[in-house]
Order: sequence, then structure tokens, then C-alpha cells
Amino acid sequence: MKTKIGKAMIPVLIISLASCASSVEEEAAGSAPTETVAERVDPTPMQLALVEEREDAVAELKGLRADVEERLNDVAQRLKRSDVSGETRKAVEDERTTLLDLRKRIDHSIEEVEWSDATTWQKIKEGVNATSKDVRDWFVKMGDKVDQETKRDKDQDGH
Repeated sequence: MKTKIGKAMIPVLIISLASCASSVEEEAAGSAPTETVAERVDPTPMQLALVEEREDAVAELKGLRADVEERLNDVAQRLKRSDVSGETRKAVEDERTTLLDLRKRIDHSIEEVEWSDATTWQKIKEGVNATSKDVRDWFVKMGDKVDQETKRDKDQDGH
């Protein structure tokens, strides 16, 4: 009985020793198995600035995306109402289409920022700034449109 258990334990023992050996070799090399060269090197101030700039861009885009989502929810509620028909319904559906396009552009910009590196960041930054500006401009335009329709300047911007 002892020989059967002993023979069964040999493969387990070999596997255990093999894994210990690779850990010892990695420790001798001076790094943990999952540590990369980039993690061992201190980032430069320029790299830190790039990371901060990208994080700020993503935060701004996510804020705009939340605004678009909120507006999409409002539009969905308006479309559910039975008293919305004809030209009004068409205008609300057009607004929904525009909002969906803006959300798609924002999502694409977020993805580009997350995948950017030092060499691609400047070009991507230009696209991100254009997307952010377009979304903000659209919201301003819609606010002005509401002011005109209600004959009241709710946002007190003179329009």
C-alpha cells in the first residue's frame, strides 16, 4: 500500500520542485514573474504629465457622456408620451439620432485615449478636443433653441 501512495506522489513532487526552481531563477534574476521593465523604471516628469493629460481628457469625455445619456433618457421619455406626434415627434427622433451619434463619438474618443501612447497622443488629443467642442456646442445650441421656442432666456446668455 505504501508503494502505491509513494509512486502516486512522485509526479506531484516533480511538479512542485519544477515550480520552485522557476521561482528561484526569477528571484535570482531580480524581478517578480509579472513585473515588466516599465514597472521597474521611474517615469519621467514628461511621462507623468502625459498620463495626467490623458486622465483629464477621459474624465471630461465621461462627463460629457453622462450628459448625453441623461438627455437620451429625457428624449426616450418624450417619445413614450402619446401626445408627441407629427413634426414634434420627428424633431425628437432627430435629436435622439444626434445624441446617439455624439455618444458613439465620445466612446470612440475614450477608446482612442486609452490606447494612445506618447507618439500618437498629440493627434488623438486634437480629435478628442474636437469631439468635446462639438458636444458642448450642441448642448449650447439646444439651450438657445429652447430659449427661442419659449421666448425666454433661461440660461441668461443673451439669446
